[in-house]
Amino acid sequence: MNKKDNNTFMLSILSGLLIVLIVNGGATILDNMGLDEKLSTFIALVVGLMVNFIMQFKIFVTTSKNNFTYMILSYLFTDILILIINQLTFNYGVDNEKDIKKYLPTILQNNYLLFIRLTIGGFVWCIVSYPLRRYWVFV
Repeated sequence: MNKKDNNTFMLSILSGLLIVLIVNGGATILDNMGLDEKLSTFIALVVGLMVNFIMQFKIFVTTSKNNFTYMILSYLFTDILILIINQLTFNYGVDNEKDIKKYLPTILQNNYLLFIRLTIGGFVWCIVSYPLRRYWVFV
């Protein structure tokens, strides 16, 4: 299989934005249904993981030297790593909400869960997710 070279960064950003909507929208819906915010975030991240694989595969790969099984396994490994980093960081943000909130403007304090989900998601995407997918999974 060949790796696509043109516009992968922008297309990955656009698919990432869609995943952000799916994850944060899903987590917010689950929050409103009364689920614990940590559990709702975890469930939303797992759904996002599945949708994201399909989208990232379509963005990065036409053909590859690796077989499809390798890509699925390496993607699952990296996304489990991404999910763990994201969830642990989110849990830290929830557990330390009082300490963190006092440094935020009122509008962010009022939307704290959404703020930390978006902030953590963006950070993890830039530092872990995109580089691993681009240079290891879909090669």
